[in-house]
Amino acid sequence: MNADNNLPEKSDYKVCVQVCILCMETASRELHEKLCIASTDLPDIKIESVECMAVCDDPTTIAFRAPGKWSYVIGGVGVNGDVEDVIKAAQAVANSPLGVPQMNERPRFFRNGVICRLPPHTEA
Repeated sequence: MNADNNLPEKSDYKVCVQVCILCMETASRELHEKLCIASTDLPDIKIESVECMAVCDDPTTIAFRAPGKWSYVIGGVGVNGDVEDVIKAAQAVANSPLGVPQMNERPRFFRNGVICRLPPHTEA
């Protein structure tokens, strides 16, 4: 079980959405909770909370991470209107071979809020 939301831990997923819950704590935790509920029937998406992503100037911050794919850190994600868009963006990341969705698959928060993009991790 995932201690954050009492939902079963997803072990076979294509993308993980991490939500920073420290800054704007109430809004961030609400976003995390709503994303957990919205992804319940979506086995390809895992939702995790993260204590701090050190992006305090741009709350609420999320990250899209997937094995072998580019990762994105995105700030200024809204709680109410963006939940469905976060799920759609996560699906686009999961379905993209490199984790880089086409621009027309990126909701407004994704196009406007990217803080950074990190290359896939490779073993040395």
